[in-house]
Amino acid sequence: MPIIATGLNGEGGGVEHDGHGLLMAHESSWVNPNRNPDLSRDEIEQRLLSTYGAKQMIWAPGLWDKDITDYHIDGLVRFTGPSRVLINLPTDPYTKDPFYLAAPETHDI
Repeated sequence: MPIIATGLNGEGGGVEHDGHGLLMAHESSWVNPNRNPDLSRDEIEQRLLSTYGAKQMIWAPGLWDKDITDYHIDGLVRFTGPSRVLINLPTDPYTKDPFYLAAPETHDI
């Protein structure tokens, strides 16, 4: 299997792909000085789209500095088919939890 050099620093859990041209990620996991300090969101997006062979990217803000992954998207959302996601939204609101607050924002986007 060939290795494709993207020039990006990130982890597999930081991006979700529906297998039909759609990617989803939290900005906090990619557009972050601790991973890709010299790249803009647009540059990162183009590299991800090209590498995955995708056509569209959905970005949500995520959370910075709350866990080691800066809130990987796969901890909240998984594609279950083309353009269809399963999202883990809490049923019992706890407004002091930053992850709870970021989940509905990701859902709305």
